[in-house]
Amino acid sequence: QQQLDEGVKKMFVMLLLDPIDHNTDLDPWPWGGESIFRNGKYCGTVTTTSYGFSLAKQICLGFLQDFDDNGNPKFITPEFIKNAEFEVDICGTLYPAQCRLNPPVLPKKVMLEGPDLTPHRHKSN
Repeated sequence: QQQLDEGVKKMFVMLLLDPIDHNTDLDPWPWGGESIFRNGKYCGTVTTTSYGFSLAKQICLGFLQDFDDNGNPKFITPEFIKNAEFEVDICGTLYPAQCRLNPPVLPKKVMLEGPDLTPHRHKSN
């Protein structure tokens, strides 16, 4: 109830790395622990990463905070995320990322389990 009344100081988000700027074949992959920057200012840390095969992008999960001049966390709202540009620092290089509060919509026809190779019996006459 306290969070509903006062707000939150930390928000869990999904960051999708831009596949044009981050080439999964050539660039280092995130492993967790990478810094997240909002408009050039440190705002959080990546906790979990994975490659999203259905999206063909690197996906990072992490927590964001808004710090005041003394380094103390302030209350944040969804607008803090919607109205900014985000980057993830991977091995000293900042890669642009799309920050999301909700999961992305998957493509309509995604074959997650591969083709159906189950053997079928033929009908006998």
